Amino acid sequence: MAPTFGHLLRQHRKAAGLTQEELAEHACVSVRSIQALEAGARQTPRSDTIDLLATALDLPPPERATFTATARRRPFLLSDSSLDGARPASGRAGAFRTGVKPPTWAASMGARPS
Repeated sequence: MAPTFGHLLRQHRKAAGLTQEELAEHACVSVRSIQALEAGARQTPRSDTIDLLATALDLPPPERATFTATARRRPFLLSDSSLDGARPASGRAGAFRTGVKPPTWAASMGARPS
């Protein structure tokens, strides 16, 4: 299984010889953010946070690309596996394609489809 962003962040931080406090200071983010990311409590960091961390860790291009890609991976949700083949709809958290077209807003308000 691929490492989580938090695991990768901790690995790079330790390789750089930085404490969480030092990394937070170099990246201009809070220590609490570093702690939450490393612990997995926060799994989807903002793009600017990823860039700040990668810069503070002085990651070369290949490691930076892996670091960014790992941060962008959608975390697996237990509920995803219980949907019997339904897959997440792109760009809409919590929306799933099941082969049934959802009603439009107008239809939900009583208007008949044309």
